[in-house]
Amino acid sequence: MKKLLLLLAFLSFTYALYDDPPLASVTASNRAYASSFLSNHFNESVAKSTSIYALGNIIYSNASMRIAGLTLVVDNATSPGLNTGVIIEKGGTLGHLMQKSGVGRCDRAFFERYGDNAECDFDNDGCSEYENSADIFYTINVTFFFRDSSKTERANEETVRVFDKTFSNALTNVISTPTLIERVMENSSGIENLTVVFNGTASPVYDIVDRENAGVGCIDRHVVLFDSMAFGDMAIYRVEGKNKLFFLSAPILNEQWFRNNQFDSVVLSESRIYKAEIIKNDEVTKNFTLYRFNTTTNGFGLLEIVSVPAEDLSAFVGVVNITPSPLESNNQTYAFLYRFNYSYGGIGDHVLALSVKDVFGMEGNYTQKIKSRQLSYDSNKTETGNDYNEGTTRKSASFSIENLRMLEIGFGMLGALIILIAYRIRK
Repeated sequence: MKKLLLLLAFLSFTYALYDDPPLASVTASNRAYASSFLSNHFNESVAKSTSIYALGNIIYSNASMRIAGLTLVVDNATSPGLNTGVIIEKGGTLGHLMQKSGVGRCDRAFFERYGDNAECDFDNDGCSEYENSADIFYTINVTFFFRDSSKTERANEETVRVFDKTFSNALTNVISTPTLIERVMENSSGIENLTVVFNGTASPVYDIVDRENAGVGCIDRHVVLFDSMAFGDMAIYRVEGKNKLFFLSAPILNEQWFRNNQFDSVVLSESRIYKAEIIKNDEVTKNFTLYRFNTTTNGFGLLEIVSVPAEDLSAFVGVVNITPSPLESNNQTYAFLYRFNYSYGGIGDHVLALSVKDVFGMEGNYTQKIKSRQLSYDSNKTETGNDYNEGTTRKSASFSIENLRMLEIGFGMLGALIILIAYRIRK
């Protein structure tokens, strides 16, 4: 029963839907996972091996390095301004200097406990040899490509001294997107790609103490042995930009008949919008939900956000890949088009606003002052029977016959004559 309850609890978390994308929690979780697990995780399926010859022995070592993912993706897309980084999975296994019998290691711990021992005396001079230290040091370089821009970032490193030699070792396995690339990505249409190319090395390094008999005792002679394995990988992610354009589609002239009040808007966006709201006179009066969200894990165990479309999504999302070049000073492309329609009641001036939020948390706002009027007769009485009010009523022309100009009467008579002639011709 307890196992069943745990399973149900896990399933409820796995299939839980979020009203808002859990950007911060997913990013924090992935960074922690990258540091605690992927920074030292050997993946045999992509491993390389090397061998080092030491004191008549061959020491084998293995290592693996590849791209595990980004700290944050939504539907395999990324966006600038979120401190996103590339996570590298790295790890290895080290062989060791073994005793002649093959039972145990000839390392410092064995030497400190047993001293000179025939099991580790490889040159038979009465002095034991042993492995003083063994490590794998990594270097990580990631090159970011977007449009015509590229930038290579190298992981922060420490300098490690092994006896008389120095080596570089990466302090992190998360490489942040360069500022240069982020700036260019801000104007991504929403269907352009970021390419990340990883190059790195894994270097097993051994400090072997080759002790020699000096006649009056054994002396230490350190020998540093090392090799290097090169790794490379590539990944591609769609990039959603930051820009949004708002248009009022109805009423076009910001004035309308009060019996058909509309606030209809079109939004061109470089990123997917997941929710919107209408604010009328500082009060939220309508909400739209286009997506909800779930989380999954990729093959490396990193969390990824997945959007779940609303049932009526097609009512909002229209054509993609739009370039409104006459409207912009530069050639800007927007991959997503949205339509939001809203009807309301009331007469007079109203301040209406549309607020939208995209899947990466960026907001956009649009405000219009719209006047709703009723019709009038002779600019005297309104269609509802009230006295004329300039603020809430449209003017109308007088229909008294005295005010008609002779030209207007002439055009009317000419029209009647044309109709009469056409009728007689048909007969």
